[in-house]
Parts: sequence; structure tokens; C-alpha cells
Amino acid sequence: MDELENKNIKVTFGLQPYHIEAIEKELQRWRDMPPLTSFPDHKINPLYIKYVWEKLGRELGWCPFTLCLYYFEYLEDQKLK
Repeated sequence: MDELENKNIKVTFGLQPYHIEAIEKELQRWRDMPPLTSFPDHKINPLYIKYVWEKLGRELGWCPFTLCLYYFEYLEDQKLK
């Protein structure tokens, strides 16, 4: 760890603000999509779509399932504030 600090490399753990920003931007993109024509009254919740988390996992360098769990934990923490 000292070698990293000497090279001015910062190590962080958990979700960072830029992770949350990227997640919420992608979730909003899905929410803004028009409803499926075959189900016009059906609104898809992107929080529960496997593809969304796989895409975000690739983009952010996280295991999709871990990213999803940390984000849900973040949402729960926000409710408590």
C-alpha cells in the first residue's frame, strides 16, 4: 500500500460518486424509453433487468451482481437519511 501512495495512486473501496452517476444515467435512459408497443401500459423497471447490470458491470469494471447489490444498499442508505 505504501508503494501505491508513493506513486500518488489512490485506492478506494465501494461505490464512488462516479459509479452512482453512471448507474443512474443508464437507469434513466431505460426509464425514458417509450413503452413496448405490445404492452403500452407496461413500464419496465430497469433495476431488475439483468442486461442493464451486465452492461454497467462491463463499463465500470465490476461484477454485475456485486454492483447491483452495492447499488441497492446505496438506495437503502439514502432512504434512511
